[in-house]
Amino acid sequence: MTHTIYYHADDYGVCAAQCEQMLALSADGCLNSISLFPNSPYTAQAYARIKANTRVNSAGTASCAPFLRVAAHLNLIEGRSAAPAGVIPLLTDERGMLRCTFGYLLKANFALPRKRRAFRKQLKTEIAAQLAVISGLTGSKHLCIDSHQHFHMIPLVFHALSDVVSEHGYRIDSLRIPVDPIRPVLATPRLFLKIPPVNFIKYALLRTLSWFILPEAKRDCPDIPVFFGIFYTCRMEYDTVAPLLKKYERIAEKQHRNLELMFHPGGVYDTEELLDPANTELAAFYSDPCRKKEADALSRL
Repeated sequence: MTHTIYYHADDYGVCAAQCEQMLALSADGCLNSISLFPNSPYTAQAYARIKANTRVNSAGTASCAPFLRVAAHLNLIEGRSAAPAGVIPLLTDERGMLRCTFGYLLKANFALPRKRRAFRKQLKTEIAAQLAVISGLTGSKHLCIDSHQHFHMIPLVFHALSDVVSEHGYRIDSLRIPVDPIRPVLATPRLFLKIPPVNFIKYALLRTLSWFILPEAKRDCPDIPVFFGIFYTCRMEYDTVAPLLKKYERIAEKQHRNLELMFHPGGVYDTEELLDPANTELAAFYSDPCRKKEADALSRL
């Protein structure tokens, strides 16, 4: 099998300006995959811009070049919920904004059975509402799925997602398992030393969680790409990615799998346009100068 390399951008739909920056990368042939927020005020507009400028995957209907794979970027972290906030109080705040963090959902994963059942029910409600948005836009039940800050790796959330997929007749054509092969970075000491310590913790946690969901994911999903992006999350700059890319390609070829490189390109400078302007941590992330550096890396690869 000839593998596909997905040069992928997360967080499409944060605001109109960011969408145009990502579409420009796609038009230049630098980007062939994006993750679309289902719960953004710009979601419908953002997908319309994709259809007008690209050839989307089998879930879509656009017919002009270039090709762009569109994934549902499930979001429990920020912005207004897709389901009515009143029916998912465990996931939203008093403003009706999604308020979950990875740690909050991980803690729920180990709650007592009654609490777990309540979380699973509300997770199913919100995930179903978000997938309905993406399916409604694409006109297809076939979906590529990942999530904002990878919370779908938590077994409680993954099983709620699996319930929704089964109960609503969806098919997951591609699913992200964000656990990089570690050999390429171990074999490149100067880049290994550049990995932020927090990313080792993130890698270890996601790798451990993957053991609980991989058997089901492999059974139900035909495409789980080799992943490249956890060790250098938000720092996928050219001088880091270029020396490692061939090593990751060889792993994908050997395993007969596709390869996904995760970038967060673009830059947002009017934070009032964001999904939740009050979330200062994410506002700082979206406006970080590294967003431009990652866009530059995509342009040069």
